[in-house]
Amino acid sequence: MRKIDERLGKVYEKDGFFYLEKIYNDLYDLIIEERSIKNKAIENGFVVHDSKWIIKENPELIIENIIYEGDKDMYNENIFVFKVKLEYMK
Repeated sequence: MRKIDERLGKVYEKDGFFYLEKIYNDLYDLIIEERSIKNKAIENGFVVHDSKWIIKENPELIIENIIYEGDKDMYNENIFVFKVKLEYMK
């Protein structure tokens, strides 16, 4: 089995499935990469069982607010988490 490239995001195994989670600061970037991540998984012998993205509050919001002096054009109040459930089939 090929190893999942952990530079793609957080990888863990649970109940025989692999999960990949990647955090994005911009929804546009998530949408652009979603298809390529799924295609790479399929090319490497994985079946994509489920994928979703979730909006969460930015954990660094307070720090970024101070750094950028409250200029909301400079930071995001939310982050976007893309999660894929994979099963290795080869």
